[in-house]
Amino acid sequence: MDETATPTTNAGFNADWASPPGDLIEEVLEKRGWTRAELAQRLDFSAKHVNELLKGRAPITADSAERLERVLGHDAGFWLRLEANYQQDLVRLQQLDQLASKCRRA
Repeated sequence: MDETATPTTNAGFNADWASPPGDLIEEVLEKRGWTRAELAQRLDFSAKHVNELLKGRAPITADSAERLERVLGHDAGFWLRLEANYQQDLVRLQQLDQLASKCRRA
C-alpha cells in the first residue's frame, strides 16, 4: 500500500439489511452465558421489553443506554450511536424499497 494513501472506510458499501443493536447484545449474552431473563432482571426491565429491545422493536433510549452501560459495559453513547445507525439504516432501506417500487411501476 502506498504510504501516502489513507485507510478507507466502507463509505461506498450499503448493505441491503439492517442489524438492530439487539444482535450485539445477544452476542454479549451468549459469551457471558446469560439468558434474556437474567438480562431483564439486571436491567430492571420486563422480559417483554428486553425481547422487544433485542428484536429492534423497542429503541434504545437514553435511559436504556445508561442501564446497558452499567450492565454490559461500553458507554451510553456507544449504545445510542448503534441505535441511531440502525434507525438510519431502516430509513435508507425504506427509501430504496420505495424507489424500487416506483421504478417497477414506470
